[in-house]
Amino acid sequence: MAGYVLIVESDAELQRQIGSALRDAGFELHAEAEGAWAKRSVGTRLPDVVVVDTRLTDGDGFAFADELRQAPETRATPIVFVASTHRGVSHRAEARRRFAPADYLPTPLDLARLAPRVAELAARGSADVDVPIDEADLITPPPVPKESLRDPAQQRERRDVERSAKSLAADPDDAELQGTLKRTPFARLLQRLYAKRATGSLLLLRDTTKKIVLFVEGYPTSVRSNVLGETLGRSLLEKRLITSEILAESVGRMQKEKRHQGEILVEMGALSPFNLERALVEQVEAKLFEVFSWSDGKFMFKAGDAAAGEQNRLLERAPAATILEGIRRHYDEARQQAVLEKYDHQYLSLTSDPLLRLQDMTSDPVELAFIQSIDGTRQLNVILERAEIARDKARLLRSRG
Repeated sequence: MAGYVLIVESDAELQRQIGSALRDAGFELHAEAEGAWAKRSVGTRLPDVVVVDTRLTDGDGFAFADELRQAPETRATPIVFVASTHRGVSHRAEARRRFAPADYLPTPLDLARLAPRVAELAARGSADVDVPIDEADLITPPPVPKESLRDPAQQRERRDVERSAKSLAADPDDAELQGTLKRTPFARLLQRLYAKRATGSLLLLRDTTKKIVLFVEGYPTSVRSNVLGETLGRSLLEKRLITSEILAESVGRMQKEKRHQGEILVEMGALSPFNLERALVEQVEAKLFEVFSWSDGKFMFKAGDAAAGEQNRLLERAPAATILEGIRRHYDEARQQAVLEKYDHQYLSLTSDPLLRLQDMTSDPVELAFIQSIDGTRQLNVILERAEIARDKARLLRSRG
């Protein structure tokens, strides 16, 4: 891991772009939209580098930077300002005088430059400061006793999924699509449902695991699972956003007070409202992306509006971006190569059918330029060899089957 970076950015799209660039570079990340919650985050875990906007929803980034410089433990932490405001030369000079930032970057950001610069700062910080290593930071936290993880919300979801799966599987002849993921990989299945602009419920089965994905006009909107381990608290613990003690306390309060875990975590001061919304979406996304790891399994899609009460946390990614992220997470280089090798010597071009095009795969201008350059005049192996982006990224963009 390249290091731990705290991003303090109120603009959701800009935060996403920064996070994507740094995540691709191997950084472990945490993000906040407000300075007050960012301060709490620093108190929980010290970052190697802080990326902070000059404008935040609860003030400006300078106040937060001042607090970092006042505290002994963060006095030397590298700060990278994102100047969405205060872009003038005088503002830059004043910021350098008061906060000694490592960089002061105007928007729009040069994302290609950002990750190498942050990596340089993270490496320099760890080399310059002789800090004793806590062995606890190098090992996985001890498992939380199972009795403390009896998440009532997930138990209800499990019962609902079992009941809904039984209902969906009762009349297989009514299914609009059905088959196996060995023959129709999940990425291809998502593309087909998008092309059909399908609305309905997709049942996925592998051994004892059952998942139900709701679609509206070809877009996956929610996911439910019978896997008890796919809980909000477990997800936050694995990302080290909460401790095992906080997890156990929040689950205990859920059982006693009959309230949502996220609401309790915010009340405890363990999670900001901003990151609660992110965590809930990421929890549901993880349920969906996990299916990309399945080499086989059964699926059945039935058209129709979602039944009342079946809505879960809405997903935010478009189908193409969902496919790309699922492949990025669960296709290693060998699996990507296995998908692409049969097309190696074929000439590729973009389809002219708007129903089959997945134009919203990425918002990165360099990656978009690479996609647009595929015009039918070159074979796949030549396209990958001559790509102006990293070969692993180029391969990902072509591995959607």
